[in-house]
Amino acid sequence: MSNIDVSIIIPVYNVEPYIAECINSVMNQQTSCVIECLLIDDKGADGSMMLAKDRLSSYTGPVRFRIVEHAENRGLSAARNTGIRTAHGKYVYFLDSDDVIPSDCIEKLYHRTIQYPGTEIIIGNFQTFPVAGVHDYLTLTHKDYPEYSDDIGWIRSIWMEDVPVISCNKLISRDFIIKYGLYFREGIYHEDNHWQALAYPFVTNIAFVKDLTYMYRIRPGSITQSTDNLQRRIDSLVVICKEMFSRKFEWDIPWVKWVSNRLGDFRYGRELDCASTFTSTRYHYLIKCLWKNEAIPLSLRCIYRYHGMPTPLMNIHVYSVMLKIFIRFQK
Repeated sequence: MSNIDVSIIIPVYNVEPYIAECINSVMNQQTSCVIECLLIDDKGADGSMMLAKDRLSSYTGPVRFRIVEHAENRGLSAARNTGIRTAHGKYVYFLDSDDVIPSDCIEKLYHRTIQYPGTEIIIGNFQTFPVAGVHDYLTLTHKDYPEYSDDIGWIRSIWMEDVPVISCNKLISRDFIIKYGLYFREGIYHEDNHWQALAYPFVTNIAFVKDLTYMYRIRPGSITQSTDNLQRRIDSLVVICKEMFSRKFEWDIPWVKWVSNRLGDFRYGRELDCASTFTSTRYHYLIKCLWKNEAIPLSLRCIYRYHGMPTPLMNIHVYSVMLKIFIRFQK
């Protein structure tokens, strides 16, 4: 199995109306590289896996399909982790089971690994359907990115705030994932945000494909479209922020800006119900996490502590000036 180039990992859970189209798009890949596709059965309650097995029963093409079963439902992150651990490919590619990929997707992404051997992550472009233009800010269309870069400073400057925060549509070296333990955090929402932040200190090179390589389905009821479970989503962000705010490594400027923006999300963001006691309590908990992290320069910890002051004492303009002064002296 060591000759497999790409392992496509598809977690399957309650996607009966979409799974056949997703699988067909994998079967239709036109490429010279060797592909395996892992369907991770996460024990949904509908007929998704029955349809998948029926579709595979008549397939005779070059893609090597495997079904890996969970004993019980464990969630998207666990399904992706199962895929990583059981994959045989040099690279893994995450595909959600309600989405589809163009027939030249893998060919275009894998071609970058031939052009630039040793590339850790290759990112493609995407479009939403059946309504185009949703999440357009996440596409590569208007970004002036090179085909390849190993400039770590530049990579870090874009990684947390500009690179699409979706784990799908990224061809990722499996050795890179395993070497740094870059598995998905289980039991939370926003697992893609966690993975992107987790990978931040380790990415040393990256490549881009601006051609369309992914079709992201917008459907009612998906996690990204739902306003339900707000408190659980907030708690998931707290889990992510607590882990990242406690990191014991050199805090460079892009990381400092990312942390500051996350504090702003909790104090001023419209989506997190910032006026509520629920959110406020968790925001102040994160301020304490930052204060206790001795890897952060004391001056920066004081600035973050000031951010957590009551409104009559904390002025956002003063905070911004303090942060700008800190950043200027770090350059």
